[in-house]
Amino acid sequence: MDDSKEISDFLKACNDKDYLQKDINSFLIAIDFAKKNLENRKRESGEYVYKNNVNIGTILVKSNLSKEIVIAGLLYGLEKLVIAKEIKETFGEDIASIIFGQLQFNEVKKGNKNLEAGIIRKILLTSLYDVRIILVKLAVKLASLNTIQVFDAKKQKEIAKEVLDIYVPLATRLGLEYIRTRLESLAFKIVYPKQYLEISNFFKETSKEREEFVKNLVEEIKILLDNKVGIVKVKGRHKEIRSIFKKILEKGTSLKEQKDHYAIRIIVKTVDDCYKTLGILHQNYGSSNKNTGYG
Repeated sequence: MDDSKEISDFLKACNDKDYLQKDINSFLIAIDFAKKNLENRKRESGEYVYKNNVNIGTILVKSNLSKEIVIAGLLYGLEKLVIAKEIKETFGEDIASIIFGQLQFNEVKKGNKNLEAGIIRKILLTSLYDVRIILVKLAVKLASLNTIQVFDAKKQKEIAKEVLDIYVPLATRLGLEYIRTRLESLAFKIVYPKQYLEISNFFKETSKEREEFVKNLVEEIKILLDNKVGIVKVKGRHKEIRSIFKKILEKGTSLKEQKDHYAIRIIVKTVDDCYKTLGILHQNYGSSNKNTGYG
């Protein structure tokens, strides 16, 4: 059971996000605990369950979540196999409550499965005693989507549609941008393969190239605004394929007519700075000027 890649990716994510060494040591204890108790259990994909738990932990780390949430993710599934007392004694009452809260999540969702997605989301947000239970479940869903190809096409669509209807809005509501964008992109590709392919082909640049474009645009805007307004922060991102598809539906435009490809957030010090910024941007990126997707 070679887990060197999963562990290596996990530790790299921890170092990238500057987790304390004592927290990383706690994570490794949790991984060993999961490995011991999950033994040789495998998922439908053939992957060992505890390896998937390490992937869940990596997702939570990349989302900058707390030590307690990461450990709960690393121990996901043990609520069905290990008595609460053992987890409490090893990891504490707080972490145990998140782990065993997964049972409550499943019961609430199962008991309301025939309701509309929006109502299910509200029930989950208001019924669970700890929102951290949902944070772990969102990471679990993302890890599962990464191996969804083991199911037939019909089952894949069912799972992906549920992700779009329930889990993506929950991730949006809870501010988990890293998880939201990946859940949305993977699920949209499965539910709307034709539209995904059409938009993907339209954007000949890769996702990485578009990220580079946004990075350069942010730097360009900083230079434009420098010494003219009080800047607090300039941040940008390229819009995801599903977001562009939704805009096309909302505006009734064709793909070629849709220009809203990128999002830039500028935070300035005063209201006056805000108006000055709008004027400068309109002057430089108005529809008659650069083809940047602005406007």
